[in-house]
Amino acid sequence: MRLRRARTMTRLRGRERRGRSALAVPVDGLLGGACATRGKLLAGEGPRPTLIARSPDAILLVDGQVALAGRVPASGRTAPSRGDGLRGMPVGPYIRTEVLAADAREDSAGEGAVRPTRRALLVLASGGWGGTEKAFVELANALASSLEVVVAVPEGCPYRDRFSESVAGIRSLRPGSRRNPLVLGHLRRLIREVRPDVVHTHAAKATEMVWWVSRTMPVVQVATKHNTRPRRIFSRVRWVTAVSHQAAATVDHRHGVEVVYNAVSAPGPGDRLPRETFTILAVGRLHRHKGFDLLIREAARLPFGHLLRIAGEGPERARLEKLIRRLGSEGRVELLGHREDVVDLMGDAHVLVVSSRTEGFSLALVEGLLACDLVLSTRVGIAPEILPEELLIDGFEIGEKLCDAHARYDELRALAREARTRAEPWFRMTEIVGRYRTLYEKALAS
Repeated sequence: MRLRRARTMTRLRGRERRGRSALAVPVDGLLGGACATRGKLLAGEGPRPTLIARSPDAILLVDGQVALAGRVPASGRTAPSRGDGLRGMPVGPYIRTEVLAADAREDSAGEGAVRPTRRALLVLASGGWGGTEKAFVELANALASSLEVVVAVPEGCPYRDRFSESVAGIRSLRPGSRRNPLVLGHLRRLIREVRPDVVHTHAAKATEMVWWVSRTMPVVQVATKHNTRPRRIFSRVRWVTAVSHQAAATVDHRHGVEVVYNAVSAPGPGDRLPRETFTILAVGRLHRHKGFDLLIREAARLPFGHLLRIAGEGPERARLEKLIRRLGSEGRVELLGHREDVVDLMGDAHVLVVSSRTEGFSLALVEGLLACDLVLSTRVGIAPEILPEELLIDGFEIGEKLCDAHARYDELRALAREARTRAEPWFRMTEIVGRYRTLYEKALAS
């Protein structure tokens, strides 16, 4: 790999050969015998500057700018570093790289005991809108009543205008992949400007981005896992929570994973006149993992009159519309699109069905338990933790369970009412905020 000299840019040119990758990134004052880091000039050792890098994916930050990033080749000159799992990185005739661990010492110098959490930065890199994003917004708004909260989210995301005025700031993440050095450099500058006591990351992308930045500067990170897809990054972060026991079980963590549910609030079912037609409601993004195709097929086989309503929007709409036409279910299935009155729809339905193939939590399930007379769910997310066996769907025998619910409606509704009374305190926002505040203090004191 060769490093070419330019006035304001160091360009690494190369191809993916023998485990080697090259990137072109901006840098100022890199080759003049000194390097700028944390806003200061540090003299290089000898005629060549000594720079900061990490391996196997090295990240070098010069005055907040990514100066060098790449994968360590199999051979070449290195600045050896042993004992902490890091290696030097061969970069050519101008620069040698080695690990520098001065960031933590500089930030901690002169400080006494750990102070209580005063400022938290909450980070989510998702650009969509669903249960994870809704839970993130509501948590940020609630934490802002007792902390100075700053959020970092993608520019133009659909939930950006849903934060309350009590949130101290809304910062934008740079678009790009989670290992893009320019994205990481931008995030590092953002964290340095905000100076949070704790950075609370949600979902895998944001968690990995902040973890990479934490390799180059001190960051107290708490990470929350929202789904059951395996993600090794959560095993690397010291403080990890998951939104259900199923999600926690997917993390191999030597310190353990704390389960903290998402907060949910919804009015009870109340007194209402049910629709004459047995109404089945499903709520969620139109995505394959929600299992709406399974639900539509099973509903088409029901031997009694019914109306299936699906609230949500997403990439599966055209496929689901085609399936409805093929089954001849046009008059019995309604795709309602995105709705802001989901809780009202739940109150009008006889039963809410969660047909998902996989879930980390299922916000719709908990909202349905609080707002609907009856809830049925596949064994995903939080369902096995809050629903009795009679309300769980074995495999994907959705049609059979709906027939049972239609025949034993009053009996199963009573079971749902008992489950609602038992579970409602678990999802109160005051409970969730208190648990996260306790975890933040524990992380700061460690």
